[in-house]
Amino acid sequence: MDLKSKFWVLSLAIITTQFAVLGYLFFLLWTQLPETARQTIWGSQGEFFGLLFLISLVILMGILFLLNEIFQSYILPLSRISEEIELISTVNAGHRINVTEGGKEIKSMVQKINKAADKLQHLQEQVHQQNQPDSELRTDRETLASLFTRMPLGVVVCNRRGKILLYNRKADELLCKRSPANGSEISLGLGRSLSAFLNQDEIALAMHDLHTQLDEDVREPVSYLQVRQDQGADVPAQMVCIQDHEHAILGYALFLHAHEDYCLLQPHGQESFFLHSTGSADFAAKSQGPGILQNGRPCTYDFQLLYRQQKSSPMDMRELSELTYTVLDLETTGLDPLGGDEIVSISAVRIFNFRIVPGETFDRLVNPNRSIGLESIRVHGITDEMVANQPGIEQVLSHFWGFAKESVLVAYCADFDLTFLQLKEQNIGLKFDNPVLDVLLLSLYVHPGQKDHSLEAIASRLGTRIYPRHTSMGDALTTAEIFLQLIALLKNKGINTLQEARTVTEQVKYVGPNKRDQVMPMS
Repeated sequence: MDLKSKFWVLSLAIITTQFAVLGYLFFLLWTQLPETARQTIWGSQGEFFGLLFLISLVILMGILFLLNEIFQSYILPLSRISEEIELISTVNAGHRINVTEGGKEIKSMVQKINKAADKLQHLQEQVHQQNQPDSELRTDRETLASLFTRMPLGVVVCNRRGKILLYNRKADELLCKRSPANGSEISLGLGRSLSAFLNQDEIALAMHDLHTQLDEDVREPVSYLQVRQDQGADVPAQMVCIQDHEHAILGYALFLHAHEDYCLLQPHGQESFFLHSTGSADFAAKSQGPGILQNGRPCTYDFQLLYRQQKSSPMDMRELSELTYTVLDLETTGLDPLGGDEIVSISAVRIFNFRIVPGETFDRLVNPNRSIGLESIRVHGITDEMVANQPGIEQVLSHFWGFAKESVLVAYCADFDLTFLQLKEQNIGLKFDNPVLDVLLLSLYVHPGQKDHSLEAIASRLGTRIYPRHTSMGDALTTAEIFLQLIALLKNKGINTLQEARTVTEQVKYVGPNKRDQVMPMS
């Protein structure tokens, strides 16, 4: 039940109780009078009782009017102010409360809260500046990334449990796996298991060899192995240990020696999917080909994985900040998937370790094998000519399935996007059975007092960037930044696990002729 319903139910209950008590007292008094007295009073004062009834109705209407004014001027603004104070203190210190309706006491309080928010923002900016890495450290990091990028070797680093924490583009080209059963393509990614790309026995043998050398006090232990590629060729490789200052093993580094004339397997002349790392400012750059972003810095890493113990509990039981997410957006020929509309563009970004991974993106145009209507072209700008030579949806979705594997799918109006995907499951022989979270429903749950839950309005409230709208990559990035902020707000409400988040999204529903038109809380 929403706030307005609760207020009126409570108010009417109080009014009804008061009238019931007064009526009961009048009834007791009336029954105590002798019959002759009652007849005398009723006969002489009958018109008075009718007037009294009318006055009571007028008083009741006045009470209801005053209650509505109290609700609109004080209770409703206070509810919205509470939500917005949480925004300021939790995720967006630059947000300011704007109350156009409400009593003068409410408006005075808002002014004082906004002044306090100015001071909070100033303090946060000072702390942020102090915590920024100096220019020398930034230069070192960029140099290291450039070094790994330009290496003629493929480099993969994993922790003791075999979870990938660093890789460069050459390694992704060499180890990218394609399923012979359905053609789905799985590329390297942070947190993914190295055993998904290499023979598990070969990895275990190489690690055992390194441990043996360490036991024999070999100064620089190295294990040599041959890595078998999808096309059957062997790539020479070597593995070394990563140790801390006490010589405890933290992880392993694998170096792949590619031949200069080596080229990535491209069956039937199809383009293969690459993962590229970019600065966040380059995220929304248009790609010249499917999946390839310009101005890339193709080295992806997260060294926290060396020290963090990943939990093996069921996904629903894990905390939201520990999960891997694929945030997606589609552009389509129209809004009716059951009526024959098709996907023309699919883009996604990956969230790992509570941050958007710049190097792990999916960005593809799709040939819908039908014409694109003018109304849709006006929205997303994708024309028939742009998709004429692009792959079909079956090929693209097979690759996307591999990209999104073992992650939680996140989207704005997720039902809309998932319907398009699920209608193609039979054609590609794969199921999109990932857990799903809907940013629209999460926003409605976190901020039930806000009227506008469009993507732009949510981003404005949370202080996140709005990338180019109605491009699938731009909307995916906007949604991803919003989602990270919503996780923090959910935590404030005691929603910590995936199961809890999925449960609360079931408490809101869509209304209106189109799912993108309007939302409201469930009663």
